[in-house]
Amino acid sequence: MPHQSLLEIPVLQPPDMANYVAGKNQQLIDLFASILAKLKISASVGYASLYIWGETAGHTHLLHAFHDLAQQKHIKSICLSLQHMIQPERVFADMGSHYQLIMLDDLEAGLRDQATEQALLCLFHEVSMHNRLLVLSSHLHMDQCAWMLPDLKTRMQSGLVWQLQPLDDMEQKQLFKTYITRYGFAVQDAVIDYLWTRLSRNPHEQLAALKQLMQQALQYKQKINMKNMKKFLDDAHTR
Repeated sequence: MPHQSLLEIPVLQPPDMANYVAGKNQQLIDLFASILAKLKISASVGYASLYIWGETAGHTHLLHAFHDLAQQKHIKSICLSLQHMIQPERVFADMGSHYQLIMLDDLEAGLRDQATEQALLCLFHEVSMHNRLLVLSSHLHMDQCAWMLPDLKTRMQSGLVWQLQPLDDMEQKQLFKTYITRYGFAVQDAVIDYLWTRLSRNPHEQLAALKQLMQQALQYKQKINMKNMKKFLDDAHTR
């Protein structure tokens, strides 16, 4: 094996609309463009929340891409995850008065936590009072979220709900290529076809495997070609 590089944790190009594979979710992107146009002139979008859900991967990328697009248009926005949040009541304090657009990822991480639910309920109140928009993302359908506070469920249901659609085979291959190029690698279609046949069909497992392959390629300063991908995958199976 070639000499090991000191760079063991690669840094991806930040998520944005240019490197998001929309597939059948283009309508959601178009909707968000119209939302930003209304927020640009400080107009209400007609609802206080947008709930985005789907079992497919890509929620986090999409929210960060929305956040990037909002900042480009000089709209005050913030993007946070509930997964590692401590004391949400402090994090959310006065957020509705400071930001036009608030995006919260990994909503399911706040399930059955009374402090988080109460903080979310207060945030909904602020967002409604100041005509802001709260964008929430989750892998769960709203009916699968067993909230402790009935009022919070009511608030969730009062907004717009949008289901993310999974990518088809060709779109998955495009996602592979886009993900690899975000690390600065060039890759041929034949390599993409090979990886697509070897990796899991589960979108979360796919991205985890691709991330590991990219880390190995950077760590050992290898190109993304058929020979190296076969070796890395064979090595992974023999461990």
